Amino acid sequence: MVRVIASLSLLLLSSAFASAQNGVLSFLDADVNARTAGMAGAGAVCRDNPMALYANGAAALAGDNAAGGAIFTGPWRTGYEFADVVCGGTAFYRPGGLNMVSAGFRYISGPSMDIMDEYGHLNGSMRPVDWALDLGYGRLFGKSWAVALNARWVRSDYGFGDGPSDVAMLDLHGAYLGRLASEERGSWTAGLSVKGMGTPLRAGGDSYALPLDVVAAGNVDLAFGKSHSLAFSADMDFRVMPSAMYGISAGAEYTFLRHGVLRAGYCATFSKIAGMCNCFNGFASAGCGLVFGHFRCDAACRFCNDKSNPLHLSTVFSVSVLF
Repeated sequence: MVRVIASLSLLLLSSAFASAQNGVLSFLDADVNARTAGMAGAGAVCRDNPMALYANGAAALAGDNAAGGAIFTGPWRTGYEFADVVCGGTAFYRPGGLNMVSAGFRYISGPSMDIMDEYGHLNGSMRPVDWALDLGYGRLFGKSWAVALNARWVRSDYGFGDGPSDVAMLDLHGAYLGRLASEERGSWTAGLSVKGMGTPLRAGGDSYALPLDVVAAGNVDLAFGKSHSLAFSADMDFRVMPSAMYGISAGAEYTFLRHGVLRAGYCATFSKIAGMCNCFNGFASAGCGLVFGHFRCDAACRFCNDKSNPLHLSTVFSVSVLF
């Protein structure tokens, strides 16, 4: 029987993209949106976000944008090697303004690994690959209430030598789109999501529970004339399965002279190891962006409390367009 020597790679994938609580399909936990990554993961209900499909799709129904899209890549670590980096793109379209359809694709390939037979002889090599295809639909009710459904198909090499595994998942999103006393002064948004409902991942004869998260998020946008704005975001992510864990993110975004953007944020996560020991992890982030008409380019960098974390000093890049 052919076996893959993959324990080191699996450890890297798990530590790089998920908490120690769960390494199953961990690339889905990677924040690939440089805008939200610059706020340490906060901003799930930020408006004018073409990557809302991966955060809260209902929030994409805010604003006057009829269509948009983005491409992204990250997290890139200091070695800037392509292995274990998520790449992909998203797009959405709002026919008539009340309905929205969206789609997204994410792809990750791990490092090349040697394959050994039962006698310990080298029998070639392989590179594990995971990808996810997302399709979404959203609907705006009145001027303030919005809901969205996101269906996801994932193919994973989590079982390595045992062949790829397929998983179907669903995300549900809701958002309330509010306005301040004077619409010219800004807006606020609140949202709730249930993410990761689906069939277990089966690989190597074993079954793995998918991570199920409940996310509550809020965002306030304050406008100072036509050239400056300031946004504050706060998200709380509670991982219901496979083990209790929750994270709190808070961040701010300042847009100046209509073309420059600065961001910063902090995320704290709390979990239990083996159901006994409480564990705390945290990281700060900073980001920047440039806006040119319909186009924007964003970058973000993460600074972990634990300097040995593979994501310490990692970067994310994205380019988006809104019409």
